[in-house]
Amino acid sequence: MNRWSLVFAACVVTSCARPRTEIVARVDSELPWGFGRQIQSLQIEVRRGVEDGEVRSRRVTALGDGAGRSTLPLTIGVLPNPAGDPGSPGTVWVEALGCAAPTGCTREEAVVAQRAIVAFVPETTLDLRLLLAARCAGVPCNVAQRCEPTTGMCVSAVVVPPPIGTLSEDAGPVGPPNDATPMVTDGGDGGSDATADADGSTTADVATDAPPADHNDAGTDAPRADVPDVPVAPDVPVAPDVPVAPDVPVAPDVPVAPDVPVAPDAGSDAGPVVFDVPEYDRSCTGGCGAGAACVEGQCSLSGATGVAVGLAHSCARMSDGTVRCWGGNERGGLGDGTDLPHAAPGVVTGLTDVAEVDVGLHGSCARKTDGTVWCWGSYQIINDATTSNRWSPVRIGTISTAAQVVVGSTSACARLSDRTVHCWGFPNAGSRPGAVVGFTDVASIALGARGLCAVLGDNTVRCQGPSSNSLPAINHPTGVAEVAVGNYHICYRLLDGTVRCWGSNTNGQLGNGTTTGSGLTPVVVTGLSNVAQITAGDENTCARLLDGTVRCWGYGGTGRLGDGTDVTRLVPTPVPGLVSVASVDHWGHGCAVLNDGTIRCWGYNQYGQLGDGVPTVRPYPIPVTGLSDVVDVAAGAEHTCARRTDGGVWCWGRNYSGTIGDGTTIDRSRPVLVPSVNAASVGMGDDHSCAVRADGRVNCWGRNVRGELGDGTMTQSLAPVLVSGLTTAVGVTGGDRGTCAWLNDGLLRCWGGAYVGDGTSSTHVTPTAVPALGGVAQAAVGTGHVCARTTDGALRCWGLNANGQLGNSGTSTALRPAVVPGLSGVAGVTARGNSTCAWLSDGAARCFGANADGQLGDGSEIDRSAPVAVAGLSTVTSMALGSGHACALLSGGAVQCWGRNRVGTLGDGSFDARRTAAAVVALGGVVQVVSGELHSCARLTDGTLRCWGDDQFGALGSGRCTGLCPPRPVAPTR
Repeated sequence: MNRWSLVFAACVVTSCARPRTEIVARVDSELPWGFGRQIQSLQIEVRRGVEDGEVRSRRVTALGDGAGRSTLPLTIGVLPNPAGDPGSPGTVWVEALGCAAPTGCTREEAVVAQRAIVAFVPETTLDLRLLLAARCAGVPCNVAQRCEPTTGMCVSAVVVPPPIGTLSEDAGPVGPPNDATPMVTDGGDGGSDATADADGSTTADVATDAPPADHNDAGTDAPRADVPDVPVAPDVPVAPDVPVAPDVPVAPDVPVAPDVPVAPDAGSDAGPVVFDVPEYDRSCTGGCGAGAACVEGQCSLSGATGVAVGLAHSCARMSDGTVRCWGGNERGGLGDGTDLPHAAPGVVTGLTDVAEVDVGLHGSCARKTDGTVWCWGSYQIINDATTSNRWSPVRIGTISTAAQVVVGSTSACARLSDRTVHCWGFPNAGSRPGAVVGFTDVASIALGARGLCAVLGDNTVRCQGPSSNSLPAINHPTGVAEVAVGNYHICYRLLDGTVRCWGSNTNGQLGNGTTTGSGLTPVVVTGLSNVAQITAGDENTCARLLDGTVRCWGYGGTGRLGDGTDVTRLVPTPVPGLVSVASVDHWGHGCAVLNDGTIRCWGYNQYGQLGDGVPTVRPYPIPVTGLSDVVDVAAGAEHTCARRTDGGVWCWGRNYSGTIGDGTTIDRSRPVLVPSVNAASVGMGDDHSCAVRADGRVNCWGRNVRGELGDGTMTQSLAPVLVSGLTTAVGVTGGDRGTCAWLNDGLLRCWGGAYVGDGTSSTHVTPTAVPALGGVAQAAVGTGHVCARTTDGALRCWGLNANGQLGNSGTSTALRPAVVPGLSGVAGVTARGNSTCAWLSDGAARCFGANADGQLGDGSEIDRSAPVAVAGLSTVTSMALGSGHACALLSGGAVQCWGRNRVGTLGDGSFDARRTAAAVVALGGVVQVVSGELHSCARLTDGTLRCWGDDQFGALGSGRCTGLCPPRPVAPTR
């Protein structure tokens, strides 16, 4: 990684002649910074004492295009000894914010932040290192915390670096780095020639061996402007009207606006772009499992064999013949049965055996291996003479010999095996596929907003406009290998590996170093050879070379050229960080499939079309994400936790009581790693979480008002605590008031609220043995009742019973376990609230208890005090109860749900309540299903997760979803 460091120093004295302490702080970043990037300015604030202490210095430095490759002097002002006694120690609070605007930011607006409370001793030099880590981007730690770069978790901000030297009048930083604070050493010489500022502070001029600023973009590197320190007298408190807000104006010569085109004579732009490519921890301990790979320190979508992009969405063909799409979904272009956008990949409903996929403005089409063509999305590319958009794939006409399919803005075409071309769609709405006149012996086709082009068998190019008027063959007699159609320009690749383009050139999309259009006369793209593939987009073009690298040119707004800037390029410019590329596609954003089957995308991302889970512009390639390698999942009321093969536990959703276990009470809409837990299984309560460790002990965290955590207290814990006295647990589960764990000797121990099964109604803050209950294989906890499945196939329940949730045909509370009559061959049990369900070894399902929302699945809303059959289900392998709904996993890997559905809890594509089971849309290959209060999640055979239902607190784990939220891939925090 090209890393850089900023070194600054502070003279902490009443006057420099008196004893002082120098703090040398180095701020490093894994996120590239500069104008147009995620971090456009760096803001440093120093306070005396702690975070609410007196402001001693504040500096906002705007970062131009060359900022990552040149020195950035920052200043910390003079700090008086807080105690006023030269011999006493004190503290300094330092905060570094990476801001997305060039004028600074608030803590809440910061892209990434780090802070420290540093103890110091007079007359010493102290070393402080702060890392703006990729894993910490968007992690909102409170002001007393910093984000741990290796885990992305919030931990205490207090660091106490040891003295590393004695300060002299001209001393620079000396001594070794402080290993207690994670950081990367400066690549330069670390020298600091400090000069006094007007306010008595010192400015450290950083000595560095960083390479010079990039000048390949014809002088567009933006100058930087530093907002001066807040003037503070050494011993006088800051006056109330001294501006310290982050909106201090930046000098007007700071960054060049991103939409200013590069001058036409920028021929020097052909050289390689110097770009600071971030590198990440690529350990992914434990591996990522099927369907995913470790990319930039996280498990990401893998197994792709092709990718296609449109204006607002993207789709990938997977090695198993399925298609996954992500991004905007206004007219159903994602094919998942909904009109909801997704910022992470989702499976196209019912589509298998796909050989090729292509994407247009609001629709997509796929060619199957049998030669048929299937499309979904905008009615304009569906040929059924209606104006109804299609939310899932429909077959196009009688086409059965398709060899290629392409999609434009409002129409689509297929090249058939007889080398003719058939098109359909707008402007002739409802037009059936028909042969295009004059297009015979066609080798390949390309379709854009302005027309259709084809490479013919004689290696010439023929194009036709949208009004079916035939155009003459382009004047290139032979040697054409491929053609690509953009919005207002066309390019073709020759057999010799060079490229020629013609048409509009307002933003340099023809790649010849000018902005002059060429009409119908092709011009040579400057400095481009050994090209293996081309793709044309909206005023830009990209090429994949034989060496697996990618170069792009044309309009650079919203980072669409992938070079880390918003700069328009008139000649091909390398996309940094892309190697071993197998295929590429580009429009307002770009995506590339690498040889390892992973996908990286860049550019415009308003609709989540980059697939990284966050709708934020990315000016450089980032991986398409997805939490994978999951082997166990459990749901609380409004949160979910998953265990991966490496034993790590990841949680997301509502966190007001610390259920996520990351040391905060901040809701998480994406999975975050629970620190210090090596789990063998996980189990949830409504507002607390638990995990059985590999050594048989149990950790719990979250709410603890009734002793649910089992640690002998009733004190809430934001991080995992050990349950007292358990060393041989094999499973754990919780409910609204308590928790139970079954041990390897078949015994069951419970703790928390009333009715733990020991014959009393007392609260227990540590595990208590449930008597006369041996051979326990599994347990389930509701609001005030517990049911245990024993190895003989029986089910025993106890606790509250007002709705018949004990299944004994009565409604009286039971203080000890009793067998549920009429049930045998019980294979599993689930409970939530005042309802219970069990599935049997023969595939049948039985439920009892509260039924006001039809959650028992018998077609009624009548409470049942004895087990009743769930209608229409006979191949159930597991079940999950939510609050007013239930779901069942069937033997074929499908999921059906029933009950309350006002927030899309059933995942059937509607808000309609169901008294009997209905299929969850776009979901197959499921091996485990769990339900929370108003959401459910499924673990698939490839180790990935899909969640659906209510996402008010981020329980779906894929970024916020509003409205109807069908199954969505769970993606971790970036």
